[in-house]
Amino acid sequence: MKNLNIFFKVSLVVISFLFCAHVSAQMPYPVKTLSQVNSKMPQVKVQKVVTARIIMADYALIKKDFPQTKNMTPEQIDTWFLNQAGYMHSEQSSIGSKNGVNEPIQFDAEFRDAGKPTDYRRGLIFEVPEGGLIDGKGFGTSYPSRGSHSDGLMELTEAVREFIFSKTVEKILVHSKSGVGAIGTYAVIDWGFKMRAGDQTSFNYVAGAVVRQGHRRHSGMYSLFGDSMTAYIEKVLRYYGITSAGARRDEYKHVLNIQGAEGEKYILDYGAFRVGRNFRKSSMAFYGAEDLVKMGFEPTSEVKVPFNVWSSNDPRVDIPGNDELLWLVAREAVEQIQNEKDIAKAKKIATDLYNHFVKPVEEKLKAHKMRKPVYEMIKDFGDVPEKIVGAGLCRNLFN
Repeated sequence: MKNLNIFFKVSLVVISFLFCAHVSAQMPYPVKTLSQVNSKMPQVKVQKVVTARIIMADYALIKKDFPQTKNMTPEQIDTWFLNQAGYMHSEQSSIGSKNGVNEPIQFDAEFRDAGKPTDYRRGLIFEVPEGGLIDGKGFGTSYPSRGSHSDGLMELTEAVREFIFSKTVEKILVHSKSGVGAIGTYAVIDWGFKMRAGDQTSFNYVAGAVVRQGHRRHSGMYSLFGDSMTAYIEKVLRYYGITSAGARRDEYKHVLNIQGAEGEKYILDYGAFRVGRNFRKSSMAFYGAEDLVKMGFEPTSEVKVPFNVWSSNDPRVDIPGNDELLWLVAREAVEQIQNEKDIAKAKKIATDLYNHFVKPVEEKLKAHKMRKPVYEMIKDFGDVPEKIVGAGLCRNLFN
């Protein structure tokens, strides 16, 4: 009986370890077909963009989710990937040009269908013939007009920033043993044409797109998570010096913005995320008034993202806006990339940018391994939401 008890405890530890690692990584089993996303998925005609190229990619994730690419070189994967997802709304060129949104786009004669969920303003979903989905944003719209999201596009700078932020958050979630994961980001596409952003009078910025794993969105408005999970994930992020309240940080309370997949286990969309020096205001849900995170919740210095690398060298700034260092440095890199016709050199610029921001975070996380899940390291954390799969197993493992 004693040996049986020892065997049971050891088995529980092994199972718990594997399970906790499993739920904290990228989506292990992304959605594979459009019908799994929506049985009545609307479809639109899209056209291949001749000038498109891949400038950043997670080749390991692509190979995991698409076994047909397993033996391909990075260059071959780039070609394969653009053959699957290098397409855009065909109206983006004619109507977008007419409405002053973008330059004319070089399309070839090839058309195909893509999924267009009703709440995807600038996004599309591509079904891969051999199996699998590629989801992304920055792929145009049927009637582009001046304005954020209504133009159907995203700046390449925004796409690059999203890729860097997503990979950083993925690493943090794995380190935290929080039971929360992230929808993995596959790549960044440089469309090769310019767009007009905001109130600009000329086409100053290169258009881009970011592509990620197939998934079903959470049913909340704009895929926003409920209060309990929003508060939980925000506290996990703040432990590392990150907040989801960057877009509405200047209101009397920080307004949290946690979006993701069905089941509230995997997050996505990092446009509102910022690295903060500290978090002095209480925080509430995107649509709500109740305080979800109280005042005075500060990041832990041992593992927090280096503020002076990511956000600001100005000691007066706590949570920056679009003047954050990541955005400004990414824009400078993108200007170099758009002028670099050699794809290998363009990728090198993007890789150097990625390493500048992500490597310092990796080094911190590696130097400070979590002996307990992050929710046990945070004071006044409260209950862990019941829908954190395996949370009990994780506690058993790390107690």
